[in-house]
Amino acid sequence: MRFSTYLAAFCVAVTLAACGGGGGNPGTPSGGTPPVVETPVALFTTAPTILTMPAMTAVSRALTFAIAGGVPSYTVTSSNTAVVSVIAPAAGATAYTLTSMGGGTADIVITDAKGTTVT
Repeated sequence: MRFSTYLAAFCVAVTLAACGGGGGNPGTPSGGTPPVVETPVALFTTAPTILTMPAMTAVSRALTFAIAGGVPSYTVTSSNTAVVSVIAPAAGATAYTLTSMGGGTADIVITDAKGTTVT
């Protein structure tokens, strides 16, 4: 009698172990919505690649453009502040203003938090 009790307990243990303890397939998802994978958007600006601005006279000549994509926060710099000054976006903002200061050429460089640049 004792042997049959051990044999029955052994068979139950082997059966439960073989089927994962009765909990089902551990690889089956519990349902719900799969995670959303966002595709990153490249850093860009609404400013044209080449921009001609009249030189500043008595009235300031300023144009405002937007920045999007990349990884905020953004910095905007002018390679020649005697030609174009930049009012960079405030923390969390996505717009910047260019002001013509005089004749000449300048590159405006926008950099995001990951170091990606757009000129």
